[in-house]
Amino acid sequence: MSKITAPTAALLSLLALAGCGEKGGGSAPAAAPPLPAGRLQALGAGVTDARFLSLDDIRRNGTVAEVSVLQVGRTTTSLTNGAAMIAKREVFDCSSRRVAKEIAGYYDAYGKLTGQELLTGEAGRAAGSADAEVEAVCNGAKGSVVAGYKAAQRQVQTPPSDLQAKAEASPDDGETWAWVCAGAARAKSPATKLDPCDKAVALMPDEASVRLDRAYLRVMRNNLGGADADFQEVVRRDPQNARALFGRSLLAAMRGDMGASRTLRGQALDLDPKVPDWVTEAYGILISPEYRTR
Repeated sequence: MSKITAPTAALLSLLALAGCGEKGGGSAPAAAPPLPAGRLQALGAGVTDARFLSLDDIRRNGTVAEVSVLQVGRTTTSLTNGAAMIAKREVFDCSSRRVAKEIAGYYDAYGKLTGQELLTGEAGRAAGSADAEVEAVCNGAKGSVVAGYKAAQRQVQTPPSDLQAKAEASPDDGETWAWVCAGAARAKSPATKLDPCDKAVALMPDEASVRLDRAYLRVMRNNLGGADADFQEVVRRDPQNARALFGRSLLAAMRGDMGASRTLRGQALDLDPKVPDWVTEAYGILISPEYRTR
């Protein structure tokens, strides 16, 4: 009889907890993973999508981990099966870098489940370069954090064409106005005024991602006092928000206070070394090399 090693026992335990112990390789799982509602750490972005790790859904047993991953498409239909978002539940072993099971739920732009699939067979698969969640969990990689899949979606995805009309038809729907604001800040929608961001902040005053969109839009419109007020409010609520700290560092540099700029920039880079890339990608603000290092 072959001996079951500790990593194998841990893997079998997590597979059972995840409901992944069934035989039959490609059969559909009993339930699709839900879209994550908690803290999401940015893992990286490509041409077609961006990936996030759900920090509140990580379970560890020795070298084995069970995690939730969110993929957000650049458009509302750019992912597999025409999905806007894909929620995945994965079990992998840090020592062997193998993914034992991977279950996917496919969702449209409004969070409706459109399909589900078991992606791995009995033998599992080797983790590839796209599986940034393995590096993040096994080696503790850093990244900026947003709250919930809707904030991640607003950060990445071009809004659907009917969004402006939907917002106007639902004047008190904060989530919809937040998306219109994000489109304005990222120049991905016809709305180019501050009005949708003011509306979104009024409806969702505790939502950091909305204040950040308005803050960076204010930077681009040279409303530096308004931008700093938004950045400071985000930092007051979350002192470790790398994107707000980096925004404050840019404002300090624009005021000529290079010492404060270096201090704030260092704090932001310690939390998320890729935050300058995010600012450029999200808002089109070019960050010169001297503002990418401490």
